[in-house]
Amino acid sequence: FSGHSRIFAIPKKWKIISVKISSIQFVINTKMKYIKYLDYLLRHKYYVMKECFSEGLYWRGLMHDMSKFLPSELFPYTNHFISDIKKCNCETGYYKPADSGDKEFDFAWILHQKRNKHHWQWWVLLNDEGGSEAMEMEEPYLIEMICDWQGAGKAQGKVSPKDDKYFETRNWYASHKNKMQLNEKTRSKIEEIIKWRS
Repeated sequence: FSGHSRIFAIPKKWKIISVKISSIQFVINTKMKYIKYLDYLLRHKYYVMKECFSEGLYWRGLMHDMSKFLPSELFPYTNHFISDIKKCNCETGYYKPADSGDKEFDFAWILHQKRNKHHWQWWVLLNDEGGSEAMEMEEPYLIEMICDWQGAGKAQGKVSPKDDKYFETRNWYASHKNKMQLNEKTRSKIEEIIKWRS
């Protein structure tokens, strides 16, 4: 029997080759994951830039979401959004730390909010005594936020009709407006811009 076990034993060099192939597959899969996320991110940036340019916000359009290329955001975002398990409502683009269950992503999302004034969360002041207060958004960032909503929709294939630029944005806003803590002046400006009829 000892002679038979030698016949069926896997040669050592085959084990090494198998390990190398597994390592190569891991590297390729990892690279593909980042390529897939970067493809979405660049598509999103392109559409937001177009919207910002149409509003005369050239610098904001160029700089939009640049922090997402920092390792502290890029790696957690990629791992969160490009995985076998759907961890968020990627169809609407809505997510918040309390919903994700992914601590690395939660921290990256908070960093992103606090690095970028076009997020309404940047304008929410947490009081030491408890509670919070929504401050009025400055106009360039408010406009960029709306451009962000439009760009996110377009990057996900949701395009408004040519005669109604804010159609998809209004649909998104309808399902998210009660989740946003906005200053009343900010909310009024948003609703005026997107032609909201409550």
